[in-house]
Amino acid sequence: MHDESKKHEKAVPCGGSRDSDDAPDEQHRERACDGMAEGDNTGSYEVFTVRVPSEKADVTTTAVKVRVPDGVEVSRTQPLPGWKTTLETTADGKIESITWTADEGKGLTQQEFNEFKVSGKVAADAKELNWKAYQTYSDSSVVEWVGAADAEYPASVTTVAAGTGEGDGHGHGAAAGTDPAASPAPADADHAAAPAEKESSLPLYLSIAALVLGAAAVIAAFARRGAKG
Repeated sequence: MHDESKKHEKAVPCGGSRDSDDAPDEQHRERACDGMAEGDNTGSYEVFTVRVPSEKADVTTTAVKVRVPDGVEVSRTQPLPGWKTTLETTADGKIESITWTADEGKGLTQQEFNEFKVSGKVAADAKELNWKAYQTYSDSSVVEWVGAADAEYPASVTTVAAGTGEGDGHGHGAAAGTDPAASPAPADADHAAAPAEKESSLPLYLSIAALVLGAAAVIAAFARRGAKG
């Protein structure tokens, strides 16, 4: 793996879709999501996307595990051909982690990325969402993105701020090409009064990036320090 710059730089503001920027950054620069939109999505249902590129040469990414942080209750995952989804649950059935494992002999090469989607509800009292991820390669090495903000492999922390309840029209809602209203919804009594699911981007550029809620007022930042391969 090549050396990466440790200088912090901002990428484009995070929103529902970045058509030309979906591929991993060749310089692996630090990214910061500082876009803000009005509205309040605490207590609402969201569709989260984990965008996973593979960065090691000569080996493939064969599994990605994401721990569901406090403040989000995941209810379902979207099937993805070529990948098996495994859920770890608590005694009362709450999903606490999700692992996507590639079929035998498959995986993501250094030139590829994939997107994994989950649907869940943001807690009404959510303040910070601490995402931790574990990326496994075909050589059995595991990169653990669980550290503090100044660590070599930091977990991502998202601050969720309640807004005014009115959208700002800046395109922080559904990603292009998706129909959030058509997404399956949990069959519980509370969901009848809940807003339609919205698309949120949860990129993983060898670390797991900050969550950006659809039309919520969100302050999201994540740090990534360069790793030497």
